[in-house]
Amino acid sequence: MNIDEIRGWMSRDEGAALSMLATDKVVLEMGVFCGKSTVYLAKTARLVHACDWHFGDSGTGDADTLSECVSNLRAMGVYSKVILHVGRFEDIGAVLASNVFDMVLIDGGHDSKEVGHDCAIAKRVLKPGGVIAMHDSDRASVQWARQTVFGEVDIQEAGSLAWFTWRPE
Repeated sequence: MNIDEIRGWMSRDEGAALSMLATDKVVLEMGVFCGKSTVYLAKTARLVHACDWHFGDSGTGDADTLSECVSNLRAMGVYSKVILHVGRFEDIGAVLASNVFDMVLIDGGHDSKEVGHDCAIAKRVLKPGGVIAMHDSDRASVQWARQTVFGEVDIQEAGSLAWFTWRPE
């Protein structure tokens, strides 16, 4: 199997950026779908905590993706570097300790309220100086949530993936 066979919307350029950003980091991934971005992260990360409820949403449609995700992670040889958290972000995020992750990838629901909530969780669990990456950053809802929660930040981009280093005041 190669990564292009995994269902998902992550381009090769975006995936290469994720792999570079995740090098030797402990990563929280918010939104997994079938594991394409998880594979890119896990190739270089120390460990990936991958969170998804695996029942789809308005963007993906109804789908039970857990078994497909696990199969893809195993086929790509990264399953041992991934801890799967199955559930909604608000439930999983509530039990995650503060300041523990080196990087967070936000790629769950895409309405302003959902992205804003995900950003608030990411801000709490990320270590100072950690990296926030957001997929679908070309969407107004994602831009609004980023600006509302994080303020003005120096963004870098690859395709629709945007990232920045979070340095709280």
